[in-house]
Amino acid sequence: MTELGADPTGKRDSSDAIEKAIRQVEEGHFRVRWIHFPAGTYRVSKPIVGGRFVTLIGDGSEKSIIKLID
Repeated sequence: MTELGADPTGKRDSSDAIEKAIRQVEEGHFRVRWIHFPAGTYRVSKPIVGGRFVTLIGDGSEKSIIKLID
C-alpha cells in the first residue's frame, strides 16, 4: 500500500491510493488477489468499495487501522 502512496502515519488521506490498489488488483496487475496494509493508521475521506475477489489484510486489528475522517 505504501508503494502506491497510502500514508500509514494517519496524517494524509489514503483514499485514492487504496482505490488505486483495488483497481490494479482487479485488472490483474498483480499475481495476488489481496492488498496488505502494514501497521499504521490509514485515513480515508470516503467509503472504500472493495473490488470483486479482493481481500484487504493487515498486521492485526490493533495494528493496521483504516479510519474514516470527517
